[in-house]
Amino acid sequence: MAYGAAEYLSQPAGKNVATWRTSFYYYALGFILLSGLVFFGPSGLEHGLKAPLPGWLLSVGSGFSLLAAVVLFTQGLIKGSIAVVAPIAASYGAVTTILSCIS
Repeated sequence: MAYGAAEYLSQPAGKNVATWRTSFYYYALGFILLSGLVFFGPSGLEHGLKAPLPGWLLSVGSGFSLLAAVVLFTQGLIKGSIAVVAPIAASYGAVTTILSCIS
């Protein structure tokens, strides 16, 4: 029901506040929600602290990769039309599936 709501909220926020600040607010909200899930979830911190170093490094690397994607997505919404940017951004699942079938 709320699919696509991010695009309609990101465009005016990005135009009024700026790309980096908007992306920071996205990440701050996600960090707060996920931290609550980690601390108050069923497994708590015990499983996370047992993760090997390569797992932590991959998690941090994927976090920075996602940060770059969010910044570029917000810039696309600021400079372009939602009708063009949103379908392109939503096609990543199809592209990933096609690439995984090819390999």
